Amino acid sequence: MVILFIILVFALLTWGMYEMLTAPARYNNRDFMSLFAGGKAILRGLDPYNPEVWLPLRAELGSTWMPDDRAPFPLWTLLLVLPFTALDLGWAAASWLSFSLCVLGGGMFLLIHAYYPKPLPVAEFALVALFTFTYRAVLVSMNNGQITFLLFLCWHCFCGLCGGNGRFWQALCSHSSL
Repeated sequence: MVILFIILVFALLTWGMYEMLTAPARYNNRDFMSLFAGGKAILRGLDPYNPEVWLPLRAELGSTWMPDDRAPFPLWTLLLVLPFTALDLGWAAASWLSFSLCVLGGGMFLLIHAYYPKPLPVAEFALVALFTFTYRAVLVSMNNGQITFLLFLCWHCFCGLCGGNGRFWQALCSHSSL
C-alpha cells in the first residue's frame, strides 16, 4: 500500500511539473537538454562526444541553444538519464524534476539524521523542508534540470558508507554540501 502511495505521489508531482514547468517547448534550452540529448544519442547508438553528432541531435530535439560542441557531462550521467529518454522531452524533464525533488528529500533526511538521530518534531521538519526547497540555489537547479541533487545524495551516501558513525565524516559531509 505504501508503494502505491509513493507511486501516486510521484505521478502527481510529475504531472504538476509538466503542467507548470516543462510542457512542450519550455525545456528545449535548459541544462537538462544536454543530459537528455546525451541519453538519446546513447539510445540511438551514437557518440554524444562527437561534434558531428551532438549539434544536429540537439537541433533535432528542438534546442536552439548550443553552448557546447559535444556532450558536457560524463558518460555515467548520460547512462543515468537513459530511462528518462524513453519519454518525450516535456515528460522526461518533468520526471527528472520529480526524481530530483525526491533525491533532495533523501539527501536532506540523511543530513538531518547525521546530526539528529531522533526524529525531528513535525514543525521543525516542516521548517527545514520549507527552507530547503525554497532556497535560491535549489530553485535555480530545479529550473534548469541540473544533476546537483543526485550528487548531493551520492555524497551523503558515500560519506555514510565510508565513515560509519564517525563524527569526522558527518562533519565533512555536512560542511561540503553547504
